Amino acid sequence: MNRVSILILLLLIILTSFGCELGGVNKENPNPGNGTEEQISLPCFTPESGNTTYAPIEVTITTDTIGAIIKYTRDGTDPRTSPTAESYNSITPPTLSTSTTLRAYAYRSGYLDSDVATASYTRYKEWIYKQDTDWIYM
Repeated sequence: MNRVSILILLLLIILTSFGCELGGVNKENPNPGNGTEEQISLPCFTPESGNTTYAPIEVTITTDTIGAIIKYTRDGTDPRTSPTAESYNSITPPTLSTSTTLRAYAYRSGYLDSDVATASYTRYKEWIYKQDTDWIYM
């Protein structure tokens, strides 16, 4: 093999070893009644959890497992059991205009459910200058 082929092979191994965050890849977990099943990868949020001064923001939730269905909540409750859980739709992702804690998990028939991922978005209020002497606090 030439050097380019080796580099491409190494790059493919690295890319398939890491999901959207370290530790977010599919893992095989023992299931006593069924041998081993693959676990759905941990959902990832974009933008990442953190502080924001702009609103509204759209949050994309993804998983590396093809065909998995993502459920999420906006109120910080467990999406596996909460009556407020919503199915994620990439056409209309959640839009946040206030400080919010999102929690999400993914599932698919024949796989173990993913762990629950959490992202908190804190909207800091900011002063915006208006005209010559007026200030607005948002």
